[in-house]
Amino acid sequence: MATESVPARETTTATHAINITKGGFCLESKTFHSLRPPATPPPPPHQPLSITHFVLSLLHSSTVPTTTYLYIPSTGQSLTYSQAIDHIYSLSSSLKRIYNLNKNDVAFILCPPSLHVPILYFSLLYLGVTISPANPLSSTSELTHQIQLSKPKIAFATSQTAHKLPSFPLGTILIDSPEFISLLTQISKRDTSTCPVEVSQSDMAAILYSSGTTGRVKGVSLTHRNVIAPIAGYQESPAELDPNAVTLLTMPLFHVFGFFMLINAFRCGKTLVLMERFDFEQMLKVVERYRVSDVPASPTMILLLLKSDLTDKYDLSSLRGFLCGGAPLSKEVVEKFKRKFPQGYGLTEAGAVSRMIGPEECNQHPSVGRLNANMEAKIVDPLTGEAIGPGKRGELWLRGPSIMKGYVGDEEATAECLDSEGWLKTGDLCFFDSDGFLYIVDRLKELIKYKAYQVPPFELEQLLLSNPEIADAAVIPYPDEVAGQIPMAYVVRKPGSNITEAQVHINNLIPQVAPYKKIRRVAFIDAIPKTPAGKILRRELIDHALPTALSELEKPPWPPMQSKLQKVVTARKGYGLTEAGAVSRMIGPEESDQHPSVGRLNANMEAKIVDPLTGEATGPGKRGELWLRGPSIMKGYVGDEKATAECLDSEGWLKTGDLSFFDSDGFLYIVDRLKELIKYKAYQVPPFELEQLLLSNPEIADAAVIPYPDEEAGQIPMAYVVRKPGSNITEAQNQYSLNNKDVAFILCPPSLHVPVLYLSLMYLGVTISPANPLSSDSELTHQIQLCKPKIAFATSETAHKLPSLALGTILIDSPEFTSLLSQPKPQASQPRVEVSQSDVAAILYSSGTTGRVKGVGLTHRNLIALISGFHHNREEPDPNQPEQPPVSLFILPLFHVFGFFMSINVFSRGETLVLMERFDFVQMLKYVEKYRVTYMPVSPPLIVALVKSDLTKKYDLSSLRSLGCGGAPLGKEVADKFKEKFPHVEIAQGYGLTETGGGATRTLGPEETSQLASVGRLSENMEAKIVDPETGEALGPGQRGELWLRGPTVMKGYVGDEKATAESLHPDGWLKTGDLCYFDSEGFLYIVDRLKELIKYKAYQVPPAELEKLLQSNHEIADAAVIPYPDEEAGQIPMAYVVRKPGSNITEAEIIDSIANQVAPYKKIRRVAFISAIPKSPAGKILRRDLVNHALSGASSKL
Repeated sequence: MATESVPARETTTATHAINITKGGFCLESKTFHSLRPPATPPPPPHQPLSITHFVLSLLHSSTVPTTTYLYIPSTGQSLTYSQAIDHIYSLSSSLKRIYNLNKNDVAFILCPPSLHVPILYFSLLYLGVTISPANPLSSTSELTHQIQLSKPKIAFATSQTAHKLPSFPLGTILIDSPEFISLLTQISKRDTSTCPVEVSQSDMAAILYSSGTTGRVKGVSLTHRNVIAPIAGYQESPAELDPNAVTLLTMPLFHVFGFFMLINAFRCGKTLVLMERFDFEQMLKVVERYRVSDVPASPTMILLLLKSDLTDKYDLSSLRGFLCGGAPLSKEVVEKFKRKFPQGYGLTEAGAVSRMIGPEECNQHPSVGRLNANMEAKIVDPLTGEAIGPGKRGELWLRGPSIMKGYVGDEEATAECLDSEGWLKTGDLCFFDSDGFLYIVDRLKELIKYKAYQVPPFELEQLLLSNPEIADAAVIPYPDEVAGQIPMAYVVRKPGSNITEAQVHINNLIPQVAPYKKIRRVAFIDAIPKTPAGKILRRELIDHALPTALSELEKPPWPPMQSKLQKVVTARKGYGLTEAGAVSRMIGPEESDQHPSVGRLNANMEAKIVDPLTGEATGPGKRGELWLRGPSIMKGYVGDEKATAECLDSEGWLKTGDLSFFDSDGFLYIVDRLKELIKYKAYQVPPFELEQLLLSNPEIADAAVIPYPDEEAGQIPMAYVVRKPGSNITEAQNQYSLNNKDVAFILCPPSLHVPVLYLSLMYLGVTISPANPLSSDSELTHQIQLCKPKIAFATSETAHKLPSLALGTILIDSPEFTSLLSQPKPQASQPRVEVSQSDVAAILYSSGTTGRVKGVGLTHRNLIALISGFHHNREEPDPNQPEQPPVSLFILPLFHVFGFFMSINVFSRGETLVLMERFDFVQMLKYVEKYRVTYMPVSPPLIVALVKSDLTKKYDLSSLRSLGCGGAPLGKEVADKFKEKFPHVEIAQGYGLTETGGGATRTLGPEETSQLASVGRLSENMEAKIVDPETGEALGPGQRGELWLRGPTVMKGYVGDEKATAESLHPDGWLKTGDLCYFDSEGFLYIVDRLKELIKYKAYQVPPAELEKLLQSNHEIADAAVIPYPDEEAGQIPMAYVVRKPGSNITEAEIIDSIANQVAPYKKIRRVAFISAIPKSPAGKILRRDLVNHALSGASSKL
């Protein structure tokens, strides 16, 4: 389509030049033409040429050596044009050689702005590869749709975005990895013969994502010619012609505005300052620091510049102009804005269509400027389809070399928007004045312009309609001074529903759409106004929304809308099926009064009521099955002849399965359902599907599902189940098909329900797998891959982090979950699930003794043995002391082995537990006083806080008797100071690992707790030996070596990791802890140091290898090592030794911030030192002890 039609489109102006008025209007064709000659004559359309070749050919040779192309303020990085060109040639050559990328392959790009993105764009375009950049904030479903459209062969992402992508034939390349950095410098000279790829201008260059003029996101196909033509024609404003001009780019590079400005800056040899993420004050600092002259901006930014007092703090005198586009700019804002700035109008489909150039044009508010070079336009009457002249309003049509090739993979949408002569129908209501200035009046198309984004109402409406409490919904644009427009929803509640505005936001949209698509206003009405064809009358809703505030909209009556909406209510009543289309409906006020009828038959539709027993047709007033016949009846069920034969007879009658009758006036009434579908709220639930799922359970012999009456839902599915011989499956298991040894992934912060959930699942033999809610997406993905869960339990705050699972995700803060807690108790005769003590009860996450996180499989036997030991040593009450019931306060996370075990242990002892949902030091002290707390499991940092804080004097802490301290080493000095301040409180230290279920040793009683440097004696049934790390021989008291443990609490193994299990568990059952320890002659254990490399930060384990890999992925870092650094509060903190690459000036703050964005908070690097080389053994192993000694000595580096 593009190859043949491009020349015709580009010669139209010349053909009619003699008839063109001063405003660019051709009287003969009634077409508006650009009055601007192109800045550079565009190359012939049939000349082989890529975008990259074209912009390189325009660069002046004097520009190349010294001019800076890019600055990245956040990192201090910069790139000259000379370096950029070298990188382009090197990267394109490397990608061709290593990945065998070919012309017309598609590369999907999911990267936030960075120094490498422009290089990547130009390199791929140089090879003829089609680039397809997407929004990194897109949801998984949005990305899936875009990938289905573009069909990429390879992807480029960052370590922060890669987890969102599926696998591709050539994989995913991380542009922030050392491997990618190396591709930029693989060739030292520009060798244009390295990649002799001939690219046609008609080849597809980019697929940019737009919602077009209707519906869901579409892939806009732009050819090399589409981009080359507007770049050739682009004329700079006076501010842009300055040879020292500096452009600041704050918009995303995947957006057409950012994409085009990036390429255009390169062709002009301009300096470009690229912000990785937008921050208003940071932008002002960047303008001052880099003497920025022009800024492509959105109306939101213009408004911020007007309103903010921060502008007075910075020197913005270098600014000369703004190029404003992406969303409407109000006249009021323009009039307030003091500076002269160019305002432009553009579409994703058309590139830059019009813009202002110079002070004279900039005064033509509220016009969006004159047509750009090589661009034609006409205003078309939406009713007649005829072109009209200046001053008349109609739909704007555009034609020119920058018009897209089409929507990728969507011929129907392409045909709707592009006609056979190459005209693009924009869907915007516009007019030209006699001087050729374009004015945008309103939207014919329904897309909402939120800031620089396009939001399709249809997508939001579909999400709203999926809510079982919503009967109907419509989304409209609502004017907003900051955003231009925001999505506003009109919602019709279902009978009995009390859904609120907040619930509309939370339940439907927040987890499912990108942030810019969120609904921001909601109003509730009786019915959505629609045309007879069912199309939403958005103009009526918009007219209704504008005059009054939202609070007034919710108080009926609503003049003047009341009568219109009432008519809509009556017109919408009807009956239909997927198989038959619309069958009956009400028309007019008279018919609308026939409640509860669903109306009279539609034109050309026949019906009869058939007695289900005799098969005979019956008359008016008699009930039977409704049969239908007419031209809208389906042809049949595709691929299912049997179902078709059952529903359609030989004469074309469709058997609906609905019990109905007609009255004497021909009104149809639906009485009930003959067919078996269960009507749950607004859904139809097929029993057969549920029965098949039930029969897939190995403990179920047979099953049937029926509708059960329910006051709220109408009907609910109820199952009758036949157990197999010997099966003990319960109703709870049956409801979710949970079986013994299934795994449940739990991502919940502490709450009242979590301990109950733990015990309930373990009662069923289900393996629980609790994880840290603060974990990153990649960490959770790895954990889920390890444990392979069938179901998940989360909260409304954490559920969005989880993928879909076989049995879904249950929200423990939902009414549905709460209802499960109050269901009738099972009868005593109901058999209990048989669970073996050797079955895995829990998978807790630990980094083991090395490397990445591992899933520790703890059996029921492991936990039972631990609990039994605590019961054996349960203290008897002191008869000389007043009786004080034991009360434990929990501040530890319940997913951690310490908190997990103690929550179960407290329950087994029948003691009172006070559970803090989130830690707050003052709140903790209040709880101790309020609930008379006697015991708290704590970590060493909390001991330090209790010692240091004067707040302890404000509260009565006299009830405290004991603190159980573990998870990290406690210094003797801290312990001594604590005893001085709280002489009546014992610190019972202990030692354990996730692999031992927690407690391997502990101190009991005053005598043992006085041994402050020790972590106590071995727990019940536990064996230990000290092993020489070099000889493997067991050692005696007082001798240091690796601690090995054996006993009934030692884990079964690492789930899904036989190699790690074999490395940590000896065949005789000994667990190698990796800790350097010794026992004294009285059996007290002392921890000397870590043989294993894990860093003990508070109660967490931080694997250095994970942080080292992230550091080494930074292109400015040559090598790195992470060590534990002593810290009084945390025990240890991660400290990084970093070797900078030559020429790098990366700072400590930049390194700390970079890692913090990629890991959970407790894993953050907190100290950095720079050295010339990392000390390593001949085998390449990092000599951490040298680094630790160096860090502790504080001496100058000899490394």
